[in-house]
Amino acid sequence: MNISFISNTLTQASIYALVSVGFVALYRATRILSFAQGAFMVIGAITFVYVTNHGASLFVGLAVALVASFVFGGVLYRLFLVRLSFVPPFVAAIATVGLAGGIEALTALVWGSAPLVVRPGVISTSNVPALSSLHVQYDQLASIVGAIVACSVVYLVIERSKLGLRMRSIADSASLADLVGVPVRSVSSFSWALGGAMAGLAGVAFTLTSQPDPSAIVDLSFVAFPVILLGGLESVGGVIVASLVIAAVQDLVTVYVNPDFANPSAYIILLVVLVFKPNGLFGARGAVERL
Repeated sequence: MNISFISNTLTQASIYALVSVGFVALYRATRILSFAQGAFMVIGAITFVYVTNHGASLFVGLAVALVASFVFGGVLYRLFLVRLSFVPPFVAAIATVGLAGGIEALTALVWGSAPLVVRPGVISTSNVPALSSLHVQYDQLASIVGAIVACSVVYLVIERSKLGLRMRSIADSASLADLVGVPVRSVSSFSWALGGAMAGLAGVAFTLTSQPDPSAIVDLSFVAFPVILLGGLESVGGVIVASLVIAAVQDLVTVYVNPDFANPSAYIILLVVLVFKPNGLFGARGAVERL
């Protein structure tokens, strides 16, 4: 086995976890299956590259990218999706497809198809001395640690806070939550903003560890759907475990079979899961049927 297998798997899993946990935060409050996560990833990545390439440090670029993705997600909900709070989930999901296409077209018009290259010196790509035996590089370590911290924060918000309770009440019934005084629009806006920030962070992580163009970032985001459905639509812990499983399988396929089969392998796993355990490994019963 390639000695860098573990570091590659953890890095890839961290990106999947960020996208998927952001989706869970969004879904828990709005019951919308969002296809716009890839667009949020592109927003975060482009913002980070633009800011750092103009002299900002790693942490400044990361902060600006997070804020931009957070604000963009909340504003997008307020402008376009607020009216979808009480419509069938399928209609809302289709609306996110159109929004994602529009955002991707706009970013392509502004940025083009040029690779997103982080200027040298923003972060080292050499091995971390303490982890040199595993070939863990500084950019990979930053992605892994960032994912652990961000996912932990989202977990605490969703599962251990009053805001998380409000999110769950809206997910159960937006109409009833509104009747008892829960600010549906504000909580839903925050959920979209949080989902956007997590996806934006995933875009930054992907850009740090490679030099993708915007279309490659969008393609990567679609692999998160097998992760989401494998882990369960509503489970933060479930999608983290699923991220590790999918990333490990993809790396094994890359090393021992053919790199071209890496992404298809994720969808094969998804097919098997939908046949034998349609709610995912940790999903609530009936979650898929509600879509």
